[in-house]
Amino acid sequence: MRIKHIETKQEIEQVTHMKASSDDQNQFLVEQLENHTIDLNQVMIAVLHNKVVARALCMKHGMYLLTFEDEIQYDDAIYFLQACISKVEQKEIELHLYSDKQNYQFTFDALISAGFNVQQEKYSYTLHPTINSHTLLAYPCSNHNKQTWVDMFIRVGSNHLDASMQRDMDRYGIKRASEILYEVLLVNQPDEAAWLCAQVDGHCVGFVIVSQLTRTQAGISYIGVFPEYRGKHYATMLLLIASNYCVEHGYDLLIADTDIHNIPMQHALKYANFTYSCKEVVLVYNED
Repeated sequence: MRIKHIETKQEIEQVTHMKASSDDQNQFLVEQLENHTIDLNQVMIAVLHNKVVARALCMKHGMYLLTFEDEIQYDDAIYFLQACISKVEQKEIELHLYSDKQNYQFTFDALISAGFNVQQEKYSYTLHPTINSHTLLAYPCSNHNKQTWVDMFIRVGSNHLDASMQRDMDRYGIKRASEILYEVLLVNQPDEAAWLCAQVDGHCVGFVIVSQLTRTQAGISYIGVFPEYRGKHYATMLLLIASNYCVEHGYDLLIADTDIHNIPMQHALKYANFTYSCKEVVLVYNED
C-alpha cells in the first residue's frame, strides 16, 4: 500500500467517487478541487493495487472527509491515519464522525488506535429549509467586528450546555476561548451575511451563524441565546431564521448538532421541525 497526495487524473477520479463516501462529500471535493479552494497536496490517499482505498483532506487546522473503502486492512488504516496526522500543522486535531457513515465502526476503531480520544457525543438533526414567520427582527451583524462577537460569545458562554466550549473555557479561560471560537468560525464562514443576530424591542437576544458544508448543504456553526432571554423559545426562532437564510441562499438541507446532554436545544430543534438523523462522535488527537 502506498500513501501519497493525489497527483493524476485517475486518482482524482477515484478519490471523488469513493463508494464509502456520501455523494454530497464526493461532489463537494470535486467543487473544491475545480475551484482551487484546496490543493492536490492537501488530499492524502492510500493506494492498493492501483485503487484508492482511503482518503483524507489534511488542512492546516484539521482533517476532513476521512473515508475508508472496504478493501483496506485495519493496520493499514491506522498507518494511513498516522501519516495524515503528520500533515496537519495544528497539534490538536478535532474530527467529527457520524454513526450513519459507511464503515463507521471500522473508522471509529482505527481512529482510537491511532491515538484519538472521544471528546464529546452529540445528536445530529436535519431540516429541509422552508420560509418561516417569527417574531424576532433578524439582521446580519458584521463578522469583522471581532470584539462585538467575542463579547456575545462570552455572554452565552457564561451559562451554557456546550461541552466543547466548556473544555476550551477550562483550558484557556472564557475570554480566550471566545476569541478562539471567533477565529475558527470566521475561517469556516467568512460571509458576514451568514452571521445573524436577532432583536426584540430593540434589544439583541441572541445569534445564529450558518456555514456552507457542501454546494447544497449548510450547517449551524453556532447558536446562542443570552441567559436573560432564555425560556422564551428564542432558540427555536433563531433556527427558523437559519432556515429562511438557507432558502434565500439555495441550500436544500440544514444540519444542526447538539450535545446529548443539551435537552433545551434538542427541544428547540424539534419545535423548529428538525428531524433526528444520527449520533455524532467528536474525537480529538493531541500530540502532547
